[in-house]
Amino acid sequence: MTTIFGKYRNRYTDYVRVRHKIHFTANTDVIYFGKQILALKEDSLPYAANPDTLETKGAHDFPGQYSALTFTAHPKLDPHTGGFITMSYEAQGDMTTDVAYFLFDRNGKKLV
Repeated sequence: MTTIFGKYRNRYTDYVRVRHKIHFTANTDVIYFGKQILALKEDSLPYAANPDTLETKGAHDFPGQYSALTFTAHPKLDPHTGGFITMSYEAQGDMTTDVAYFLFDRNGKKLV
């Protein structure tokens, strides 16, 4: 069976009319960080939502600080500092072999 979005996590098999369309579901994990809700899935940036209205704000790249194209669905929050560590595989795009790690403080400022 073929879908318009092609094979799982392979944008190169998408039907021509949906290429370059966002089709991430952000349905794996949800965290509260930086006064917003972040919905997470392994193969895309987090999606931010307003915690009071649940209005979707869109893809969240930590105001230009997050350079990778993917974001783990399971970041580790530090209960002592309020910050968190996260990682990204295929950080430079589909089928790349790199992994990137990021450390953010409680205010969402990238430290590493």
